[in-house]
Amino acid sequence: MAIRNQALTVNFYAYNYSTGAPVTGDSGNFTMRIIEDGGTPAAPANAVSEPDSTNMPGVYELALDAGEMDADFVTLHGQSSTANVAIVPLFMPTESGDLAVIDGNVDAILVDTADMQPKLGTPAGASISADLATIDTVVDGIQTDLDNGTDGLGAIKADTAAILVDTNELQSDDVPGLIAALDTVVDRIEADTQDIQARIPATLNDYAIPQKNTAFSNFTILMVLASDNVTPATGLTVTGEVSLDGGAFAAVSGTIAEISNGIYQFDAAAGDTNGDSVIWRFTAATANDTFVTFKTVE
Repeated sequence: MAIRNQALTVNFYAYNYSTGAPVTGDSGNFTMRIIEDGGTPAAPANAVSEPDSTNMPGVYELALDAGEMDADFVTLHGQSSTANVAIVPLFMPTESGDLAVIDGNVDAILVDTADMQPKLGTPAGASISADLATIDTVVDGIQTDLDNGTDGLGAIKADTAAILVDTNELQSDDVPGLIAALDTVVDRIEADTQDIQARIPATLNDYAIPQKNTAFSNFTILMVLASDNVTPATGLTVTGEVSLDGGAFAAVSGTIAEISNGIYQFDAAAGDTNGDSVIWRFTAATANDTFVTFKTVE
């Protein structure tokens, strides 16, 4: 068996593929290559020899060193410059030397066993059997302690029996009825929760709290003249911009219309509230900018 990273001498066969006859005396014409684990082919370090051309015609030999065998799979192949000569390739899986390691471990165990035998010494009693009998007596004493009904295994058995009694009592209670009553309470809680969830949008609208990504109508703003910062500005063309979650301002999608006395109405589209934190900016040619900042709710 080929062992990884251990030198190995291999034999391979060469023959004339026209006649089928073995080829002898041709080693000087061989060009051999080694492939390790599918890597790049490399020339071997040693030359090919012919062990016995008379009695073993066609058989050639090559000594591979440890480095050339340092792979999980080694391929040896080559060609001859002589016409019609073919070389049979060798495919060699290797093992990692585990058998040698196991053999070494077994030898070490045998050494340790031989070393342990004299260390066992003379038995404390008449023999090892007598020592085992003493151990058996000690074990019997331990068993007696475990069977003690006060603080040993007997007490544990008594406690277990009491637990079983309590368990049987629980099983006789109307557990299914209790579960059914609890299920009724849970159903009522779920119904109340759904009712509250249905009322939330209307409640938010009553208190003028914008919902995220939801149109919001009839929002009013006051525009004042930039000349004195006080006088309500009428007849303006007001432009609206929105910043969502700290983003850049962009034109609003909703509409702005004048009511009177400098009050303007903004009907916001869903996109104008599509953020957790929203800033509205309202501008006009002769008026101060008006900013509105708020948090939306889901």
